[in-house]
Amino acid sequence: MTRGKAGAPRTRGRVPRTKRLPGWFLGALAASLLSVEAAPVPVFTNAPAIEPQVNLRLFFESARFQPLLELSGNLSRSMDGLATGAVAASRLGVNSRMEAGPWHLKAGTYIAIFPRLYGGIFYSLAGGLVHDGDWSNFGSAAAPDWGWARSATRLEHLLTLDLTWRTALEPSARWVLEIKAGSVWNVTESTNDLKLRPGLSVQVGELRNPVATLFAQYEIWWRPYRFIGEPVNLLLPWENWVYAGALFHLGDGVSLGASLAWRHTSWRESASWRSQSRGAYEAGYDALVPSLTLVKRISL
Repeated sequence: MTRGKAGAPRTRGRVPRTKRLPGWFLGALAASLLSVEAAPVPVFTNAPAIEPQVNLRLFFESARFQPLLELSGNLSRSMDGLATGAVAASRLGVNSRMEAGPWHLKAGTYIAIFPRLYGGIFYSLAGGLVHDGDWSNFGSAAAPDWGWARSATRLEHLLTLDLTWRTALEPSARWVLEIKAGSVWNVTESTNDLKLRPGLSVQVGELRNPVATLFAQYEIWWRPYRFIGEPVNLLLPWENWVYAGALFHLGDGVSLGASLAWRHTSWRESASWRSQSRGAYEAGYDALVPSLTLVKRISL
């Protein structure tokens, strides 16, 4: 061994290599860090929920105006259990429990603009709606406790504007194509949703007195400026619906309908999540929605 000018020992030959940490240890450490970061993201079961729905509609028909009064509601899987972490799970329960879901009381009118084009303006009082922002931290930054805020008793006010274009696909007018576009402004939450719903229907029986109407529809929703500075992305809707059903005409202006819908909702990061500078997430939620609809039409 020799010494340099500063008197420090200097070794001859190869310099000893720094001892590396085992690869399995680094992998386990990375996985644990990722699991800690991802833990508060909403987690849903793979099987779709079944959320029955009932709709009651009363139409008042005249030559140009068609006032509407509607009440709808459904049972839904409890969002309280769709949380992660032992604290949230023990406090909020399980996600298989059913409870009264969202409901709407809607009033307004359709207006005939042109022979095939109709406009609509409506006010809705709603309860039990769930939004991205309801995914909240009920604990602290040091000890987070994430879960869905209860919304069963929260009332919200909505304004709806829509346009409906309807045309027959053949001379007998048995097959009808309908395209509905609308905007729903949630005054309470300060959000604006855009809707597009193309649909196809066919009359069964005599055209002037059909026995039933069969229909299939696809509905897609976007939320422009979901977050400040984030414009609408037409490729990333926040909710999709696929409907198929039948409306049976019983006479005296009364119709009874049954349908089955598949709904997919994409939950994205809430304000509470973003306030802690966490990364983006998207959690999908699927539901089958069987529904019964009772319609009464009164001529003015």
